[in-house]
Amino acid sequence: MKTLWPKYSALAIGAQILILIVVILIVAISGRDFMFVHLVFLYAPTIMLVLALGNFTGESRMILPMFYGIPLGVLVYGIAIGRILSYLKSRKR
Repeated sequence: MKTLWPKYSALAIGAQILILIVVILIVAISGRDFMFVHLVFLYAPTIMLVLALGNFTGESRMILPMFYGIPLGVLVYGIAIGRILSYLKSRKR
């Protein structure tokens, strides 16, 4: 039986990276950060995990959890989406 979850995970990670780039460009061009707030909300669990385990102090406590939490969230959500799609595809057969 062929596992397709790495392929689906790579597609999900690529899609998330593309969406992140588009959101960052829109925020940079327009100056409005309403989309960035939603982005941070989506990745809040991994940002909070990094914040809890990171032992950050001072200004790094405000900045670094987002820089480490969002890429971690992209990987975790990408792998989860890949696993779910692979499972659903195998159930159809």
